[in-house]
Amino acid sequence: MGNDIVQADVPNAYLNADKDEEVYVNQPYGICDYENKNKVCLLRKVLYSSVISGKKWHKNVTEQTRTLGYECSVIDHCLFIRNKRNNIDLLVIYVNNVLLVTSTAGIEQVKKQLNELEKSYEIKRLGKATYILGIGVYQSRNGIVLEQRAYLESILDEVGYLDAIPRGTPWNAYQKGKGDNLDEAWTNLYRRIVGQLIYLMGITRPGISFAVGRMASNMKTPNEGDWERVKRMLNYLNRTKDIGIAFSRHQTRKVFKPEMYTDASFATDRKKRKSITGNIVHRQDSPVCWKGQTLASDCCRLT
Repeated sequence: MGNDIVQADVPNAYLNADKDEEVYVNQPYGICDYENKNKVCLLRKVLYSSVISGKKWHKNVTEQTRTLGYECSVIDHCLFIRNKRNNIDLLVIYVNNVLLVTSTAGIEQVKKQLNELEKSYEIKRLGKATYILGIGVYQSRNGIVLEQRAYLESILDEVGYLDAIPRGTPWNAYQKGKGDNLDEAWTNLYRRIVGQLIYLMGITRPGISFAVGRMASNMKTPNEGDWERVKRMLNYLNRTKDIGIAFSRHQTRKVFKPEMYTDASFATDRKKRKSITGNIVHRQDSPVCWKGQTLASDCCRLT
Protein backbone atom coordinates (compact mmCIF):
# COMPACT_ATOMS: atom_id res chain seq x y z
CA MET A 1 0.00 0.00 0.00
CA GLY A 2 1.46 3.33 -1.01
CA ASN A 3 -1.37 5.75 -0.40
CA ASP A 4 -2.58 7.76 2.54
CA ILE A 5 -5.47 6.39 4.56
CA VAL A 6 -8.50 8.65 4.28
CA GLN A 7 -11.18 8.86 6.95
CA ALA A 8 -14.88 9.63 6.56
CA ASP A 9 -18.04 9.51 8.63
CA VAL A 10 -21.62 8.43 7.88
CA PRO A 11 -23.98 10.67 9.90
CA ASN A 12 -26.89 8.80 11.51
CA ALA A 13 -25.61 5.56 9.98
CA TYR A 14 -28.25 3.20 11.36
CA LEU A 15 -31.07 5.31 9.93
CA ASN A 16 -29.91 4.21 6.47
CA ALA A 17 -30.80 0.61 7.24
CA ASP A 18 -34.13 -0.82 6.14
CA LYS A 19 -36.17 -3.07 8.39
CA ASP A 20 -37.89 -6.20 7.11
CA GLU A 21 -40.40 -6.64 9.91
CA GLU A 22 -42.83 -4.57 11.95
CA VAL A 23 -41.30 -3.21 15.16
CA TYR A 24 -43.26 -1.28 17.78
CA VAL A 25 -41.90 0.84 20.63
CA ASN A 26 -43.37 2.76 23.52
CA GLN A 27 -44.11 6.42 22.95
CA PRO A 28 -40.93 8.45 23.46
CA TYR A 29 -40.62 10.42 26.68
CA GLY A 30 -41.40 14.10 26.17
CA ILE A 31 -43.71 13.69 23.17
CA CYS A 32 -46.11 11.18 24.66
CA ASP A 33 -49.78 11.48 23.75
CA TYR A 34 -51.25 11.26 27.25
CA GLU A 35 -54.78 10.96 25.93
CA ASN A 36 -53.72 7.76 24.15
CA LYS A 37 -50.81 6.70 26.35
CA ASN A 38 -51.59 3.02 25.90
CA LYS A 39 -50.82 3.22 22.19
CA VAL A 40 -47.42 2.34 20.74
CA CYS A 41 -45.39 3.67 17.80
CA LEU A 42 -44.54 1.82 14.61
CA LEU A 43 -40.90 2.27 13.62
CA ARG A 44 -40.27 3.50 10.09
CA LYS A 45 -36.46 3.32 10.44
CA VAL A 46 -34.03 1.33 12.56
CA LEU A 47 -33.08 3.02 15.84
CA TYR A 48 -29.64 2.96 17.47
CA SER A 49 -31.03 1.33 20.61
CA SER A 50 -32.70 -1.47 18.65
CA VAL A 51 -31.30 -4.97 19.15
CA ILE A 52 -31.19 -5.66 15.40
CA SER A 53 -29.93 -2.22 14.32
CA GLY A 54 -26.30 -3.27 13.85
CA LYS A 55 -27.25 -6.34 11.81
CA LYS A 56 -29.58 -4.35 9.56
CA TRP A 57 -26.95 -1.65 8.97
CA HIS A 58 -24.30 -4.22 8.08
CA LYS A 59 -26.69 -5.94 5.67
CA ASN A 60 -27.40 -2.61 4.00
CA VAL A 61 -23.70 -1.76 3.75
CA THR A 62 -22.86 -5.17 2.28
CA GLU A 63 -25.53 -4.84 -0.40
CA GLN A 64 -24.60 -1.28 -1.34
CA THR A 65 -20.83 -1.88 -1.48
CA ARG A 66 -21.35 -5.02 -3.55
CA THR A 67 -22.87 -2.86 -6.28
CA LEU A 68 -19.55 -0.97 -6.31
CA GLY A 69 -17.56 -4.19 -6.73
CA TYR A 70 -16.60 -4.79 -3.09
CA GLU A 71 -16.83 -8.12 -1.29
CA CYS A 72 -17.11 -8.52 2.46
CA SER A 73 -14.11 -10.23 4.06
CA VAL A 74 -14.83 -13.63 5.60
CA ILE A 75 -12.28 -12.91 8.34
CA ASP A 76 -13.41 -9.43 9.36
CA HIS A 77 -16.94 -8.40 8.39
CA CYS A 78 -16.07 -4.72 8.81
CA LEU A 79 -13.59 -5.00 5.91
CA PHE A 80 -14.65 -4.80 2.27
CA ILE A 81 -12.19 -5.61 -0.53
CA ARG A 82 -12.22 -4.82 -4.24
CA ASN A 83 -9.63 -6.25 -6.60
CA LYS A 84 -9.85 -4.36 -9.88
CA ARG A 85 -7.17 -5.04 -12.49
CA ASN A 86 -4.71 -6.07 -9.76
CA ASN A 87 -5.36 -2.81 -7.87
CA ILE A 88 -6.67 -3.54 -4.40
CA ASP A 89 -9.09 -1.09 -2.77
CA LEU A 90 -9.92 -1.46 0.91
CA LEU A 91 -12.98 -0.09 2.66
CA VAL A 92 -13.37 -0.40 6.43
CA ILE A 93 -16.73 0.50 7.99
CA TYR A 94 -17.21 0.27 11.76
CA VAL A 95 -20.69 1.62 12.63
CA ASN A 96 -20.36 5.17 11.23
CA ASN A 97 -16.55 5.28 10.95
CA VAL A 98 -15.11 4.79 7.46
CA LEU A 99 -11.51 4.24 6.33
CA LEU A 100 -10.49 4.08 2.68
CA VAL A 101 -7.21 3.13 1.04
CA THR A 102 -6.22 2.09 -2.46
CA SER A 103 -3.12 0.40 -3.84
CA THR A 104 -3.15 2.74 -6.84
CA ALA A 105 -0.81 5.72 -6.44
CA GLY A 106 -2.57 9.09 -6.21
CA ILE A 107 -5.05 10.62 -3.81
CA GLU A 108 -7.49 11.03 -6.69
CA GLN A 109 -8.20 7.31 -6.54
CA VAL A 110 -9.25 7.60 -2.90
CA LYS A 111 -11.46 10.58 -3.73
CA LYS A 112 -13.02 8.49 -6.45
CA GLN A 113 -13.87 5.83 -3.87
CA LEU A 114 -15.55 8.45 -1.71
CA ASN A 115 -17.53 9.71 -4.67
CA GLU A 116 -18.74 6.16 -5.32
CA LEU A 117 -19.75 5.72 -1.68
CA GLU A 118 -21.63 9.04 -1.71
CA LYS A 119 -23.98 7.55 -4.28
CA SER A 120 -25.40 5.39 -1.47
CA TYR A 121 -24.86 7.43 1.71
CA GLU A 122 -24.39 10.94 2.94
CA ILE A 123 -20.65 11.09 3.65
CA LYS A 124 -18.76 13.57 5.80
CA ARG A 125 -15.17 13.72 4.59
CA LEU A 126 -12.60 14.03 7.37
CA GLY A 127 -9.42 14.01 5.28
CA LYS A 128 -6.30 12.10 6.23
CA ALA A 129 -6.94 9.62 9.04
CA THR A 130 -5.39 10.78 12.33
CA TYR A 131 -7.50 9.29 15.10
CA ILE A 132 -10.12 6.55 15.06
CA LEU A 133 -11.59 4.33 17.80
CA GLY A 134 -9.01 5.43 20.35
CA ILE A 135 -6.11 4.81 17.95
CA GLY A 136 -3.80 7.58 16.79
CA VAL A 137 -2.65 7.23 13.16
CA TYR A 138 0.54 8.97 12.02
CA GLN A 139 1.28 8.78 8.31
CA SER A 140 4.47 9.74 6.51
CA ARG A 141 6.44 8.79 3.41
CA ASN A 142 8.24 6.10 5.36
CA GLY A 143 5.17 4.39 6.78
CA ILE A 144 2.36 4.41 9.31
CA VAL A 145 2.55 4.43 13.11
CA LEU A 146 -0.35 3.33 15.31
CA GLU A 147 -0.37 4.49 18.93
CA GLN A 148 -2.87 5.03 21.75
CA ARG A 149 -1.39 7.82 23.84
CA ALA A 150 -4.66 9.79 24.11
CA TYR A 151 -6.62 6.66 25.03
CA LEU A 152 -4.02 5.70 27.63
CA GLU A 153 -3.96 9.18 29.14
CA SER A 154 -7.75 9.01 29.60
CA ILE A 155 -7.25 5.83 31.66
CA LEU A 156 -4.49 7.41 33.74
CA ASP A 157 -6.53 10.57 34.26
CA GLU A 158 -9.52 8.58 35.51
CA VAL A 159 -7.54 7.20 38.44
CA GLY A 160 -5.27 10.22 38.92
CA TYR A 161 -2.10 8.58 37.63
CA LEU A 162 -0.96 11.15 35.08
CA ASP A 163 1.80 12.23 37.47
CA ALA A 164 2.55 8.75 38.82
CA ILE A 165 6.13 7.60 39.31
CA PRO A 166 7.15 5.62 36.17
CA ARG A 167 8.15 1.98 36.49
CA GLY A 168 10.50 0.07 34.22
CA THR A 169 8.47 -3.16 33.90
CA PRO A 170 4.74 -3.92 33.82
CA TRP A 171 4.84 -7.01 36.05
CA ASN A 172 6.60 -8.30 39.15
CA ALA A 173 6.77 -12.08 38.97
CA TYR A 174 7.68 -12.34 42.65
CA GLN A 175 4.73 -10.31 43.90
CA LYS A 176 2.05 -12.57 45.40
CA GLY A 177 -1.66 -11.81 45.54
CA LYS A 178 -2.51 -10.93 49.11
CA GLY A 179 -4.77 -8.78 51.24
CA ASP A 180 -8.52 -8.51 51.63
CA ASN A 181 -10.90 -8.59 48.73
CA LEU A 182 -11.81 -5.20 47.28
CA ASP A 183 -15.22 -3.73 48.05
CA GLU A 184 -17.85 -3.36 45.32
CA ALA A 185 -16.81 0.14 44.19
CA TRP A 186 -13.11 -0.76 43.91
CA THR A 187 -13.97 -4.08 42.25
CA ASN A 188 -15.97 -2.27 39.56
CA LEU A 189 -13.07 0.16 39.03
CA TYR A 190 -10.61 -2.76 38.79
CA ARG A 191 -12.75 -4.48 36.17
CA ARG A 192 -13.16 -1.27 34.20
CA ILE A 193 -9.43 -0.54 34.09
CA VAL A 194 -8.49 -4.12 33.18
CA GLY A 195 -11.12 -4.07 30.42
CA GLN A 196 -9.58 -0.88 29.02
CA LEU A 197 -6.12 -2.44 29.25
CA ILE A 198 -7.34 -5.47 27.29
CA TYR A 199 -8.34 -3.16 24.43
CA LEU A 200 -4.97 -1.39 24.65
CA MET A 201 -3.14 -4.72 24.68
CA GLY A 202 -5.02 -6.05 21.66
CA ILE A 203 -4.40 -3.02 19.42
CA THR A 204 -0.91 -1.55 19.90
CA ARG A 205 0.73 -2.99 23.04
CA PRO A 206 1.56 -6.69 22.70
CA GLY A 207 4.28 -6.28 25.35
CA ILE A 208 1.73 -6.15 28.17
CA SER A 209 -0.27 -9.19 27.04
CA PHE A 210 1.03 -11.54 29.72
CA ALA A 211 0.55 -9.10 32.59
CA VAL A 212 -2.93 -8.03 31.51
CA GLY A 213 -3.94 -11.65 31.00
CA ARG A 214 -2.92 -12.49 34.55
CA MET A 215 -4.79 -9.50 35.95
CA ALA A 216 -7.89 -10.45 33.96
CA SER A 217 -7.85 -13.96 35.45
CA ASN A 218 -9.06 -12.60 38.80
CA MET A 219 -11.86 -10.27 37.72
CA LYS A 220 -14.48 -11.93 39.92
CA THR A 221 -12.95 -11.31 43.34
CA PRO A 222 -9.85 -9.06 43.05
CA ASN A 223 -7.92 -8.36 46.22
CA GLU A 224 -5.53 -5.67 47.38
CA GLY A 225 -2.59 -7.50 45.81
CA ASP A 226 -4.33 -7.45 42.43
CA TRP A 227 -4.88 -3.71 42.77
CA GLU A 228 -1.17 -3.24 43.46
CA ARG A 229 -0.46 -5.02 40.18
CA VAL A 230 -2.80 -2.65 38.35
CA LYS A 231 -1.02 0.31 39.92
CA ARG A 232 2.34 -1.03 38.77
CA MET A 233 0.98 -1.50 35.26
CA LEU A 234 -0.32 2.08 35.17
CA ASN A 235 3.04 3.36 36.39
CA TYR A 236 4.75 1.45 33.60
CA LEU A 237 2.32 2.70 30.96
CA ASN A 238 2.80 6.26 32.17
CA ARG A 239 6.47 5.88 31.27
CA THR A 240 5.87 4.19 27.90
CA LYS A 241 2.71 5.91 26.62
CA ASP A 242 4.41 6.97 23.38
CA ILE A 243 5.12 3.38 22.32
CA GLY A 244 3.22 2.15 19.25
CA ILE A 245 3.52 -0.09 16.19
CA ALA A 246 5.21 1.08 13.00
CA PHE A 247 4.55 -0.29 9.52
CA SER A 248 6.99 0.56 6.74
CA ARG A 249 5.83 1.49 3.24
CA HIS A 250 9.09 0.40 1.62
CA GLN A 251 8.74 -3.33 1.22
CA THR A 252 9.98 -6.02 -1.10
CA ARG A 253 8.28 -9.25 -2.07
CA LYS A 254 10.54 -11.13 0.30
CA VAL A 255 9.37 -9.03 3.24
CA PHE A 256 5.78 -10.24 2.93
CA LYS A 257 6.77 -13.65 4.26
CA PRO A 258 5.40 -13.76 7.84
CA GLU A 259 7.48 -14.86 10.80
CA MET A 260 5.93 -16.53 13.82
CA TYR A 261 7.41 -17.03 17.27
CA THR A 262 5.89 -19.17 20.00
CA ASP A 263 6.93 -20.46 23.39
CA ALA A 264 5.44 -21.94 26.55
CA SER A 265 6.41 -22.28 30.18
CA PHE A 266 6.40 -25.64 31.95
CA ALA A 267 3.49 -25.93 34.41
CA THR A 268 4.36 -22.66 36.15
CA ASP A 269 0.88 -22.23 37.60
CA ARG A 270 1.39 -23.39 41.19
CA LYS A 271 -2.31 -23.91 41.85
CA LYS A 272 -3.58 -25.70 38.74
CA ARG A 273 -0.24 -26.82 37.28
CA LYS A 274 -0.91 -25.26 33.89
CA SER A 275 1.49 -23.78 31.42
CA ILE A 276 1.45 -20.30 29.90
CA THR A 277 1.87 -20.21 26.14
CA GLY A 278 2.15 -17.28 23.77
CA ASN A 279 2.71 -16.56 20.10
CA ILE A 280 3.33 -13.54 17.93
CA VAL A 281 3.34 -13.09 14.15
CA HIS A 282 5.55 -10.48 12.47
CA ARG A 283 5.34 -9.00 9.01
CA GLN A 284 8.68 -7.44 8.34
CA ASP A 285 9.64 -6.05 11.77
CA SER A 286 6.09 -5.22 12.87
CA PRO A 287 3.78 -7.44 14.96
CA VAL A 288 0.43 -8.05 13.30
CA CYS A 289 -1.04 -10.79 15.50
CA TRP A 290 -0.31 -11.96 19.04
CA LYS A 291 -1.92 -14.11 21.68
CA GLY A 292 -1.27 -15.51 25.15
CA GLN A 293 -3.16 -18.42 26.65
CA THR A 294 -3.19 -20.93 29.47
CA LEU A 295 -2.32 -24.43 28.31
CA ALA A 296 -3.79 -27.28 30.36
CA SER A 297 -0.94 -29.66 31.12
CA ASP A 298 -3.12 -32.72 31.34
CA CYS A 299 -4.64 -32.57 27.84
CA CYS A 300 -2.29 -30.18 25.99
CA ARG A 301 -5.16 -28.20 24.46
CA LEU A 302 -5.59 -24.45 24.33
CA THR A 303 -8.24 -23.30 26.79
